[in-house]
Amino acid sequence: MDTKESIAVIEKITERAKQLAKPGPVKYGALAPGDYHRQGDVYFTKLPGVPSGCAKAEAQIQLAPGTTQGSRHCLESLRGVEFFRAPNATELDGPIVQCEHPITVHHPEHGTVTMPPGTYKITYQRQHAEELKRVRD
Repeated sequence: MDTKESIAVIEKITERAKQLAKPGPVKYGALAPGDYHRQGDVYFTKLPGVPSGCAKAEAQIQLAPGTTQGSRHCLESLRGVEFFRAPNATELDGPIVQCEHPITVHHPEHGTVTMPPGTYKITYQRQHAEELKRVRD
């Protein structure tokens, strides 16, 4: 096999790997409080309801802050959706989303997920420091 044929085979393998790696749509029929779904670096945790002390927040189609492709976790619709913010939210805490209809979230790399109506806490994955150190007393 010459170099040109080898490159063609590698390109075919790479393209097939990309097709297999892209997840198909996920649709949940029911979720119990505490169940969660991960879509890349964003976690959706089912809550029994909006926790007390939360304030209403502005509804936004995009759930993760940022302008990169990786931050494009976007709701299909804001119809019947309310947003809340926890009083002691950290940088890793996103909005709390309460929806009266199934909620569909699209992402160009991580596929689409549809979850049943309910309340979901959005949490962002923690970025670890380059160096790992243990705590010392």
